[in-house]
Amino acid sequence: MSVTRKRWFDVTVTVDEPIRLQIKRMSSPEFEAFHSQFTAFGEGRGAPLGPSGSADVATRALIQAHAEYLRANAEWQREAFELYVRVIPGELYDEDDEGHAIPVLTGGHFADVFGGQPVIATVLMRIWTENRLSDAQKKTLSWRSTSATGSSETPLPAGPGETPAPAATAAAPEGSARAEAATDSPGEPWSGITVPSPSGRVQ
Repeated sequence: MSVTRKRWFDVTVTVDEPIRLQIKRMSSPEFEAFHSQFTAFGEGRGAPLGPSGSADVATRALIQAHAEYLRANAEWQREAFELYVRVIPGELYDEDDEGHAIPVLTGGHFADVFGGQPVIATVLMRIWTENRLSDAQKKTLSWRSTSATGSSETPLPAGPGETPAPAATAAAPEGSARAEAATDSPGEPWSGITVPSPSGRVQ
């Protein structure tokens, strides 16, 4: 009996409506690099310390350091999406400066559309699980992603890091996913399976 390893994993996330994505099967060096960044940002390693002493007032230097930390996290997230995620044609549309619908096909464009929203953490965790877990382990998971319409998949652990808050709005033809309502909510880690425990904080 022969076995064929897929080059891309098919996944679905729900943002108002289901959106079909594909996640790349990483090489060992790619996964180790991703895992290192994923867990570092999730645990807040490298984040600037809060103000010391009794006065709870952030200095200009601390604010700038925190902004740089968030920017670095956002840049890493977008790079990961560009490298390891792609969108199935026809699933998602954005809007150009003239109001015309344009298809979202790359992971980087997906990250731009939903930057700062919980679905980013959800997809990052899917990148990790699809590449880390065996097919047998994946079958024990039930994915859930709660949307405004009440549709659901299985519980997801919280995703990594903090990201800036600006929310993008996407325009799409009737029947396609719209980017205005990203409502995926990270859940809890799965019982019996060891996964990173990132904070999933989104400002």
